[in-house]
Amino acid sequence: MKLFFLAFISIFFFCQMVLAQNNSPKGFNIYQLPKITSYRLSEIKLKNLQPKGTPFIAEKEILYYQQETHEFQIDYLAAERLKKLHNKGCCHSFAVFIGNEAIYVGSFWKSNQSQSFDGMIINTYKSVGDPPYYSNTDFPILTLELGYPSDLRSDSRIFNALETAGLLYNELELTVKCKNIAATGKRRASAIFTFEVVAVNKGEFDKKEITLEIFDGKLLSELGAELKFGVGENTKFNVNQEIILNYSKQVGMTEPKLLFKSFRKK
Repeated sequence: MKLFFLAFISIFFFCQMVLAQNNSPKGFNIYQLPKITSYRLSEIKLKNLQPKGTPFIAEKEILYYQQETHEFQIDYLAAERLKKLHNKGCCHSFAVFIGNEAIYVGSFWKSNQSQSFDGMIINTYKSVGDPPYYSNTDFPILTLELGYPSDLRSDSRIFNALETAGLLYNELELTVKCKNIAATGKRRASAIFTFEVVAVNKGEFDKKEITLEIFDGKLLSELGAELKFGVGENTKFNVNQEIILNYSKQVGMTEPKLLFKSFRKK
């Protein structure tokens, strides 16, 4: 009986250890600090902070993280939590963790309030506040804005974790010339542009061509073209006009994803 009891205790503690390991947080996560107001963040010792409960914004809820600007886009579920927090007033604190290690702390802040805050912030009014200050509150883009003298946002542990998760993106800027424009025939009018890459202005890109589908007519007008409506129907355009394309390019991947950002006439 005694041997059976000891065996049971050993199995129990082994299972607890396994569960604890499986439930331990990994990667980049943002946790709310519900018992600490923003004005008391300077009193916190990072080494004493431990992640509790579930992340307020989990790594799996982040669609991408832009390395240069510290902008990141979150999914619908995280956005819903942020909206509820935004409607509860100000001075809500958070901590950025890599695994179990706290890297820095900050505040969910409203830029329309009269108080000031000397620290890292996520501006909830800008991302999910009243119009016209947001563009997409279901999948908003947040920014970790700098307030500290030293930029803790650029800690190598953060970038390493985001790169491992496939979430880290760098800026890519190309100078291109259009080779072909073909209508898609979709209900929402759009066209497929094929460009020759003339120069890589920022970032790395080794392909000679790039294609892009655009749903508005602004780029067409920049090229002196009109949108055709037949599927695959080509249109005439100014072949000599150079265009600047801006993308976000996934870091550390053999076949990196490209997120189109903007264009302008050179």
